[in-house]
Amino acid sequence: QHLFFDCNFSTVCKNLMQGWLQIQWRQPIAEWIIRWRCKSQIQKMVVMTATSGIIYEIWWCRNQCRVEGFIQVPQLIVQNVK
Repeated sequence: QHLFFDCNFSTVCKNLMQGWLQIQWRQPIAEWIIRWRCKSQIQKMVVMTATSGIIYEIWWCRNQCRVEGFIQVPQLIVQNVK
């Protein structure tokens, strides 16, 4: 659920990222990535890199929570991607 933005934590991260990138993600995320059209190749690279980054950060945070019981706030996760 976390990696596909189906839980509250991931949704908050996604919404913060959308605001920063000034885009609107549609669900499901995999379909949105395939169909998303952009104005330039640079814009597409930035959005795809940020998307990969947020997915990785959510995955890492989930593992930290399970292994060490440490939970990060969504704002810090998005800041790591920025």
